Amino acid sequence: MNIKTFPELLGVLTGFLSFFFAFFLLTLKTKKQTSNILIAMFLIVFAIDTGGNVLLNNYVYPEHPGLGLLLSCLIFLELPFFYLYIRSIVYSDFRLKPVHIVHVVPFLLAFVVLLPNFYLVSVEEKHIVLKGEDPVLLELKLVYVILHLQVLFYLVASFVLVLHYRKLYLENHSDTRWFNHRWLFQLVLFLSVDFLVSALKNTSLFLKRPILYENIAVATNLLALGLICWIVFKALRYPELFKGINSRLQLAKQIVKKNNANHRLTEKERNLLEGLEKYMVQNEPFMNPSLSISDLAEYLQVPSKELSILINHKIHKHFFDFVNEYRIEKAKSIFQSSTDKKLTVLEVLYEVGFNSKSSFNTAFKKYTGLTPTQFRHQL
Repeated sequence: MNIKTFPELLGVLTGFLSFFFAFFLLTLKTKKQTSNILIAMFLIVFAIDTGGNVLLNNYVYPEHPGLGLLLSCLIFLELPFFYLYIRSIVYSDFRLKPVHIVHVVPFLLAFVVLLPNFYLVSVEEKHIVLKGEDPVLLELKLVYVILHLQVLFYLVASFVLVLHYRKLYLENHSDTRWFNHRWLFQLVLFLSVDFLVSALKNTSLFLKRPILYENIAVATNLLALGLICWIVFKALRYPELFKGINSRLQLAKQIVKKNNANHRLTEKERNLLEGLEKYMVQNEPFMNPSLSISDLAEYLQVPSKELSILINHKIHKHFFDFVNEYRIEKAKSIFQSSTDKKLTVLEVLYEVGFNSKSSFNTAFKKYTGLTPTQFRHQL
């Protein structure tokens, strides 16, 4: 393999790690096989886009420039695989369907744009095109424009999906163990930065600024290497990062809009709220760390949509915060009434329904202004 520059070395290293991790995911037996396949396909295309360029330039483009460009255009499938991966881990009922073939459209569009004056011409003419010595280079520029528009669309769609997941989770679940939307948000943000720098690199190529191109290429490949290392680290450290939600769930404001409900409490809702508060105090269902709004609705024998509107819309609290308030009050009462000096914060947080010290500390400080340790010292 003929590696001439430092960016190429970084690219090869990144490509190797991506292929290795993709192979690991494809051979791993897990309940989330679809998610593994999607992220593995993303990593394979990512590897071709980063480290694969060295192989393509040395072994494919010289003899088969058409095949080389076709493989390079697989980058059009990179973000669709990533977006579908996010959907697969966010929604517990996600399934690949024939309609998802629509994500291949940009790749096919790029092929059609280049078909008349590139794929159908001779090998010599293809090399002239790739060297930028022919007006058909305008068509390559058009393909780059399509690519960057596609990138923008999928990154925005990914951010919207993560934020929607966060809202739905807060309205329907109280289990902090699976609430890792920050990791997903950081992943999308990291990938966005990588693509932004890549766009600058491509622009410098068209502007024929070789020195600027080399410098940005180093930054791009360093970001790509960092991204892959970070994904591997997170995946190995947290093998079960997410608890998916049902895709049929609706936000409370969507239900309210659909039913034309107002913000005032009706007599029925006041009675339901009184019964809910009484049940929370007497039965302490919040001690269950996996308590969901559907569980609580089943206990109270009311439709979950009614309970969702009451908590998330009428009293202006997320279900997540509503349950955590009771957990914190219970923790405070345990600290205040306990005479056992050996009682640890860890024991208390597990007893009241939390399963993470960081989430317990965050919630405790949110509702009391103090950390659990500070609260105990005050006592």
